[in-house]
Amino acid sequence: MANRIIELHDSTIERIATDLEGKIRVVFSSAYIHVSDGTPGIDKGSGFVQRAELQVEQGIISGSLPPFPSDISDGSMVLDGIRRDNTIPIPFEFLGSFNLLLVFVPGDSMSVQGIGARLSLQGNPRYIEEFPGR
Repeated sequence: MANRIIELHDSTIERIATDLEGKIRVVFSSAYIHVSDGTPGIDKGSGFVQRAELQVEQGIISGSLPPFPSDISDGSMVLDGIRRDNTIPIPFEFLGSFNLLLVFVPGDSMSVQGIGARLSLQGNPRYIEEFPGR
């Protein structure tokens, strides 16, 4: 099976909402997914877009929220102190210290912190392009 990641800098957030239990839902209207037999984001592969939702347990939002929908220009995740630049692996489920840092076009930045997170893909992926690799 091919390896997959969401590339944050090519994705669009539709909304960010908090429910009554303190769970934060980061809804991607268009998550850019790179699929590769090698290392996604580096090796050649295919690009798709798909709806996705990242649920953050016991979440706290800080920073400046843009008007939604909003394109991401840069981002990273910090998992128990270890930083992952611009990517979310697929599948993704994590229990521990979690921090999602996002910078939006034209420059608003925010973070979502919590004690765990889980990604779910929704609907079917739509093919966009071939990626030649770096």
